Amino acid sequence: MNETIVTTVVPLDGKCETVLPERFRHGRWIVAGFNRMTNKRFAIVCQNLVLANGASDLANRLGVKGEGLEMPWVKYELPHLERALEQYDEPGRSQLKPVLIVGAGLSAADAVTICRSSGIPVVHVYRNRTAGLDKMLPGNVYPEYHEVHKMMKDANRKHDLYTPLPEHTLVDLAGAGRVTVQHLKTGERRVLDVSYCAILIGSRPDLRFIATLTKPAAGGDGNACPDSETEDDFGRPPVQPLTMWTFTEQLLTSCLGRKLYWLKHMCAKCKHINLTDKPRHQHHKQQQQQHYNAPALSAGGGHCQHQLGASNLSAASGLGLGEDPTKPIDCKNNPIEVDKYTNAVLRTAHPGLYAMGPLVGDNFVRFIPGGALCITAALHKHTEND
Repeated sequence: MNETIVTTVVPLDGKCETVLPERFRHGRWIVAGFNRMTNKRFAIVCQNLVLANGASDLANRLGVKGEGLEMPWVKYELPHLERALEQYDEPGRSQLKPVLIVGAGLSAADAVTICRSSGIPVVHVYRNRTAGLDKMLPGNVYPEYHEVHKMMKDANRKHDLYTPLPEHTLVDLAGAGRVTVQHLKTGERRVLDVSYCAILIGSRPDLRFIATLTKPAAGGDGNACPDSETEDDFGRPPVQPLTMWTFTEQLLTSCLGRKLYWLKHMCAKCKHINLTDKPRHQHHKQQQQQHYNAPALSAGGGHCQHQLGASNLSAASGLGLGEDPTKPIDCKNNPIEVDKYTNAVLRTAHPGLYAMGPLVGDNFVRFIPGGALCITAALHKHTEND
């Protein structure tokens, strides 16, 4: 199903049978959403659900003054900056004020290269004086990145169309085409006039379809199921209620783990798991009691709306699913915690949920087939048992 957006993922636990259609009563998950082209809604029931939506849905923000305002000269994605610059012809580009680029990753390096190749001056703001672009990619294969890295490290020299500001950060975007940057050590501030500001500091997954704090409007039926056909006073379809979870530890059976033991030796990454399995499972046991003491799922009035206890979930962060359940999902520092043999999500009481790719920390393409193989083997094993 192409051109679709998933808005709701609801686990079925047998408490919704009085209100669910017959076709939904034999599944474990309902996935609901709409088609972007036709706005037609859909709802699919399934036994197993795999989260493989990557890590580039939402651009990271700095959280500085003025960032929440609608400012067309502030860009958070490289393609948006490229489209903005393409609107100018060559004489127009030569008249542009500098483009401020914030970040020290590959996207920021691409932006620096694009602007300089178009004859546009660049002011580059980054926190770490010893940026690590040279460690990401080999210099003989990607010389353009290493050229940017060399200029970042050698900030005292003058470079054509490039002004580096190491150990600086952006603190104010309130002015129109005017930004304020601050030195991290001395606290010295300076105001810069720029044509565009590109904040390229990474991205994060959008997990709003898993958990949200969105409350139904007054007078509405907050307990409606995803396939409800109720419409509002203007004839528009209602906003799909997103599920809210209480999280518990769930380890798959040791039998399945033994059958898939050979997966641990597929690559160097899996060999590292051999050394960390024991402390990880000790960590599971320590936290297991805390999760079981959390308020249980309830289904008020026999409907599908699950209630959450004292702890709230962050709408777009997947809070509670990560290796550290108190922090949002971060594909580098706090990925979704999964069983390394099956890629089943551990921090949920509902079976049949899997995750793969950057969501579980597999940020290199060569690791993705391993996650897919783990899930395939687990599903095949369950099919054989059934």
